[in-house]
Amino acid sequence: MSQINDGASPERPWLGLSAYTEATQSYFFGREREIDELQGRIRSHALTVLFGLSGRGKTSLLGAGLLPRLRGAGARPVLLRLRQDGEPFIEQLRQAWDQAVGFDPSGASLWERGYRRVDRSALLAAPPVLVLDQFEEVFTLGQTRTAELEALFREMACLVENRVPHALRERLAEDENFAEQFDEQPSPVRLVITLREDYLAQLEGWKGVLPALMRNRMALLPLNGPQALEAVLRPGRLGPVPLVDEATAAGIVRFVAQRGEDTPLEEIEAVPPLLSLLCFELNEARLDAGAERITPDQLEAQKSNILQNFYSRCFDGLSEVVRDVVESPLVVSESGHRNACAEDDVLLSLMDEGLPRPEAEAALARLVNSRLLTQERMAGARRIELTHDLLTPLVVRSRNERRARRRLQAAEAERAEIETRNIRLQKERRRWQWAAVAMGLLALSAIVAGGLAWRAERRVSKTLNIAQTTVDEVLTTLESPETDEIHGFFRIGNRLLDKLVPLERDLEKIQGTDDSPEGVLRKVKLAVRQAGRLQFDGHQQEAAPLYRSAYDLIAALPTNRITPELRDYQFQCLYRLDGMNWLFKPGEYDQKQWIEKGIALFETSRTYVQGSFWREVFAQRIAQYLRSQQQAEQALIYLNRSLDDLRAAAAEKPNIWAIESENVLWSEIESTQKTLNRLEEARKTHAAKVTALVEKLLKHPRSKTLALHRLFDLFDQLDAAYWAKDADAYNRWSSEINDIISRFTGSQANTFEAAAAQFLVKQSEFAIYVKDDAEAAAPLARDALAAYGKIYSGQVAELPNFDASSEAMANLTAAMAKLESKTPEAERESLQKKHVQELLALSVPFLECAAKLGVRSNCQGIIENATENAKDRLKGDPDTLVQTLPPRIPLLPTAAQAMLERDQRQPPSVPNTDRESTEPLYRYCSTEVAYSKALLKLDRATEALPVLTKAITFCEPWANQYDFDLYLRDSFSGLLNNLAQAQRAVGDMIQARATLARCTEYEFFQCYKPYSEMLDNGSGGPKDADKAAELRSRKLNMKRLTIQIRKKGGSELTVPFDVYIRELSDKRHYKGIEDQAIWLERNRGMIVPQDVRDSFIKLEDIARENHVSFPELVAYALSSAEKDGKDKKKPDQQAPTQKQK
Repeated sequence: MSQINDGASPERPWLGLSAYTEATQSYFFGREREIDELQGRIRSHALTVLFGLSGRGKTSLLGAGLLPRLRGAGARPVLLRLRQDGEPFIEQLRQAWDQAVGFDPSGASLWERGYRRVDRSALLAAPPVLVLDQFEEVFTLGQTRTAELEALFREMACLVENRVPHALRERLAEDENFAEQFDEQPSPVRLVITLREDYLAQLEGWKGVLPALMRNRMALLPLNGPQALEAVLRPGRLGPVPLVDEATAAGIVRFVAQRGEDTPLEEIEAVPPLLSLLCFELNEARLDAGAERITPDQLEAQKSNILQNFYSRCFDGLSEVVRDVVESPLVVSESGHRNACAEDDVLLSLMDEGLPRPEAEAALARLVNSRLLTQERMAGARRIELTHDLLTPLVVRSRNERRARRRLQAAEAERAEIETRNIRLQKERRRWQWAAVAMGLLALSAIVAGGLAWRAERRVSKTLNIAQTTVDEVLTTLESPETDEIHGFFRIGNRLLDKLVPLERDLEKIQGTDDSPEGVLRKVKLAVRQAGRLQFDGHQQEAAPLYRSAYDLIAALPTNRITPELRDYQFQCLYRLDGMNWLFKPGEYDQKQWIEKGIALFETSRTYVQGSFWREVFAQRIAQYLRSQQQAEQALIYLNRSLDDLRAAAAEKPNIWAIESENVLWSEIESTQKTLNRLEEARKTHAAKVTALVEKLLKHPRSKTLALHRLFDLFDQLDAAYWAKDADAYNRWSSEINDIISRFTGSQANTFEAAAAQFLVKQSEFAIYVKDDAEAAAPLARDALAAYGKIYSGQVAELPNFDASSEAMANLTAAMAKLESKTPEAERESLQKKHVQELLALSVPFLECAAKLGVRSNCQGIIENATENAKDRLKGDPDTLVQTLPPRIPLLPTAAQAMLERDQRQPPSVPNTDRESTEPLYRYCSTEVAYSKALLKLDRATEALPVLTKAITFCEPWANQYDFDLYLRDSFSGLLNNLAQAQRAVGDMIQARATLARCTEYEFFQCYKPYSEMLDNGSGGPKDADKAAELRSRKLNMKRLTIQIRKKGGSELTVPFDVYIRELSDKRHYKGIEDQAIWLERNRGMIVPQDVRDSFIKLEDIARENHVSFPELVAYALSSAEKDGKDKKKPDQQAPTQKQK
């Protein structure tokens, strides 16, 4: 690969992955608009936050754009990247001041330097601008320097907010001469913070200390098409001969953006480093070929896999150990962060791998010259790091692939040897093993029967000991990891368990209760085994008491008699009980208390190497609880500690249980990293987890447990393909899912059968929402629901895995609705009724389960869905509603009450995205609206009155408390309106008028008309024509507008959502669209971008200040924005008539 100079030149005007600097500013194009905006923001605000995704070109924008512009305007900018070399952050910031303004020997704070009267003129004439670049590094690398980080933010806050430092307040109050040295006017000094967008949440965590962080923020977006074209063309025209023509440049832009020739440039976005790299690579090919300019043929030949080719070429001709070192955690951490490591450390690592020092130095110099690595002097030492974050995924992927390849080669050799031996021995071993077990049980039955007959014999004690030993041996066999690889073993295990339980009971009758650790262990094993069987069969209500009794048996023993094996079972019971906490009534299970018990046991116990590693797995429950209490960092500590303990134990005794436990911990670590918004770390964790699992599954191809965990991951991948609308990826993952299901169906009770049903659900989801094919989606969803119904039919069950029965109902409902919309109107009502009847029939197998399990069970969700469809889609059929709803309505307030209790137990600090959904409240209240309306249509007002009174009593307080839920409030207004109608129907005009008056006090628009009519004619009270006229004059004035929202968890994928803008009211305490934003967070897990929310709040403030219509102002503002963006205005949007500009 050709080497390049440190700077750009007319022959090499593109820098590839290197950032542009002040020295290369003349080659930097395409960001003029952003430079103007950033300079304007800095001029107007004391603090500016610039953020953007990795690879957007923030450093180039600063170095080659902003800094030269500021210098040209007379400012004194200094670019600072806070170091992690031990020097306090505050000192580094003050040194940057010294660099800009001159050395200050006093060591004064930034507030003192920025507000001294004597310095004000000089600061105004040439304002210092301190630019803190790549600020995310204080979060990624400075996690152990929290106190120092807080001091940094307080220092910046004092300067930006003109907040006197705490250390100076007393002196300023007492020493007038000292106070006179400082000016109260805003300081001309400016701060700029730049960071990656995925660290915004961590920056916002300091807004309490530095509120200005939220006031002035600029997002650096990708280059659009015209900008990208400029970034390609203009650098290439600085020499005597243009290096690229406009058509070729446009082709480069379109390739980077992956768009076709028919796409206008204005609609194209491109990532700056990738664009520059492609230009750089094409130019190198041009130079090698001795060509005058870059041609379309060169573009076509070079454009594919440019980054991968660049990365691979960097190692051409180098020893394999060079790549090993570059891909080691020294350069890129296991979590995927690039590290700035000492050059000597890199050289020593290369030498440790066998390279002589001259060869190591030459290899390193080559990688620096090729721009894969950069070399920079920091804190007196030369440091090496990857040129750009865009390269870290390539490093991690290559590292994982090479590791996997090496592991697979070793594993394949070992597997081949084991497979050869196993094929020969397997049949004999299994036949003898189960023959021995069966004979043991027969012998045991005879022993116990004999023991009952000749209890008086001297040898009974010895014989019974033999019987107990046999029970213990059979239980040990049942718990063996090897059973996981025997297809259908659960049937054998269940038959053996059916014999063991009564045998153990008979032994206890003969011998009495055995309270020794051995006797307790035997009873605990049987109880846990029974509970596990019930749980996997879906009978969790029966399983929970068995886990509880097993836990209590162990807890009753003195601590010094609890063996490590008993402790392992105690952790299993704690884990299972926490997973079933929703089954307990309020007060029966205090999660905080039980988790604290578990933490105390965790801290005082060690890993039981011979067991199933339940102590380590229980760290998942600890982490989940800590996350719910906003202690995600502490959760991560427990998880990493458990993972270390598990690996140490697994190294001593590797088995399936160790592999499964490690996978569980990796999954929880990934979830916790996402909670902390460390999305890149989470992605790396997920990749490492999947790689390890696939390797282990190749080694244990018959393992049901590993297949189960692989299915979990595959369904996640299927979801990702669904959201990306990637049919190829969707089909690829579907093929592997189908293969696993077909191989393991029948191997474990209901598990893989449920997975097959969930697979049908996912296929129906893809068909209806991606392919828009309701005809294909409906039978898939119908088959899925029928499959779940077969599992649930006639039993109270709750599947532990793959229960997507509620989603099956939702998909079938959506498919039916689409089919109905395409049906001629004359036939639509008949089809709707047919569909609802089908949904109700398909939900019947879940009724018994819903009635007994109730809240939060999937069977309850299915009944709720079918019920909601009936009330929403049979409004014109009151007879069917009145027949259908009564047996189902009693299930709804139970779910609503449980939701309220859970929500009230959560501390106020829990964010909306993690709080309880208010859907159960809405579902109950709206169903009572539909039921009472149907009764009124059938002239059964007398029956409707008690229904409405009860529903209003329940719904009113919650409609007030959760008033962000417009749907809940509308349901409450419907109840009031129906109550007034019922009261009028039975002749109680006084109460009807009072009810409507109450309804209008809530500003429910649907009550205005009937209430104004009663006021006009004096029904239920005196006439009040003025009040009636005032009510009629009120207009709803509500506008529906579409905004873009995204899923929580950092996803950039957005979807359209309709918001409703209503007229201002003194009774409304939410500003802008805050109520709907909160509803989306709580009920749909969707986020309205903060800048959108802020814009609506600002518009409401303007509307209030200028006494204009809020909906009209919003419509006008959006129309103006569209006009600015597209240079056209919709004809139906008119500017408000009153002043507002």
